[in-house]
Amino acid sequence: MTSLTTGLIAHTKELLHAVRGSLIKVGENLYRIKQSNEWQQYADNWGQFVESELEISQSQASKLQNIYEHFVVKGGLDASQLEGTDYEKLNAVRKLSGSPLEQLAKAKTLSRRELKQEKGDEQPHEHEPITICGICQIRL
Repeated sequence: MTSLTTGLIAHTKELLHAVRGSLIKVGENLYRIKQSNEWQQYADNWGQFVESELEISQSQASKLQNIYEHFVVKGGLDASQLEGTDYEKLNAVRKLSGSPLEQLAKAKTLSRRELKQEKGDEQPHEHEPITICGICQIRL
């Protein structure tokens, strides 16, 4: 591996860490905006507000807001403890047993697949071979 590639990998990791930290802050802001009800000046409902004013889906907004509420507001953790953690994993672990701190440890150490298995969404299985068209990517 060249030093250029090594540098790009390190830089990419730094960027991902920063993005994940920013998403936690976005979750905090969404939580505060929703709690204040000031969003009602801009839209008739929450979904319309986040989609038109913030240009994110209601689903993503709910995930981010719920993560912040679960781990920080109700769980007592500091938002900085969540930084650098995949928000999809944080969303998945908040539905698992254990304290928020234990859930956070799982999010930081387990893969998405392992989290799905623990949640019961995915059972261990043998993979079935499939064929995908190399041109249009349709499953055959």
